[in-house]
Amino acid sequence: MSAVLDPTGGVPAGDAIAEYNPVETGLADLRKRYGGVVYDLTNREEDKACRTARAECVQLRGRLETTRKRLKEPALRYSQLIDSEARRINTEIAKVEMGLDEQIRADEARREEERQRKANAAAAKRKAIQARIDQIRAIAARAVGKSAANIEEKVKLVVSQPIDALYGELIEEARQAKAETLTALRTMHANAVAHETQQRQLSEQIAEQQRLDAEAATRRRLEDEQAANARRAADEQAARERAEADRVAREQREAEQQRIDNERVIEATQRRAAELKEQAAQTRLHDAAPLMLRTLRMVEASDVWDSFGPVLQDAVGHAIEAATGEVRKAVHG
Repeated sequence: MSAVLDPTGGVPAGDAIAEYNPVETGLADLRKRYGGVVYDLTNREEDKACRTARAECVQLRGRLETTRKRLKEPALRYSQLIDSEARRINTEIAKVEMGLDEQIRADEARREEERQRKANAAAAKRKAIQARIDQIRAIAARAVGKSAANIEEKVKLVVSQPIDALYGELIEEARQAKAETLTALRTMHANAVAHETQQRQLSEQIAEQQRLDAEAATRRRLEDEQAANARRAADEQAARERAEADRVAREQREAEQQRIDNERVIEATQRRAAELKEQAAQTRLHDAAPLMLRTLRMVEASDVWDSFGPVLQDAVGHAIEAATGEVRKAVHG
């Protein structure tokens, strides 16, 4: 043993059983020898001593259990007798109690049935009252999206509903439901009035805009028609001008062509006239040639030309000049 602790414990207070004294003595001995002792179980001798001490504790507990069973056996038989007799008496008591219990249970069932009936009636009444309260609240829900006039009728309907003793214990809830419903309806009525006023103004604005749009469309249509008429008139004027220009150009072309044709005719006529003049000149030249020839022959034949006096010489000169003039005329026209 490497260490010894201070022993603790002792005999508990109370009445002692004499038959347990030997065991108590053995327990005192165990406490004296082993209480607070710490063994070094890594040491073989101390390990063996610890196990021997434990075996003595187990042996002492076995002696205690044997003594307990021996002492309890007479008490156990008496206890069984007590229980058996009690069961017999209890059975007899139960026979008397059963009749009384049946009467009591029947009355309790009746009372429970009556209580349940009253509870059901009260629940039905409460449910009906609650339904009336819910109907008041539902009026506000049904007013959503309605006209201001419709909501005003619902306000009058809620105001006309009395909240009296018929609502029983739910009267405060009914009053609250009525007040909240009226508040909601009046708020919705104000909003509906504002919305309808806005919608009416918007409708008037839309109608005015539509009127302005229609007038603008009419103006545009008239302007388009006027523009179309102007374009059509311009196109017609342009067509007339083009036609007139084409006519003038055509007439100019025709006049030019006529001029050209006339010039060609004149040229042809002039050529023909020239040809005719040439022919006439040739003819006159042909006719003048004999005269000139005769005159020349006369001159040639005259040996006394030099002896001609002025008169004869003039006559010959005039004859030659006349012949020459005719030739010139024939040549130059």
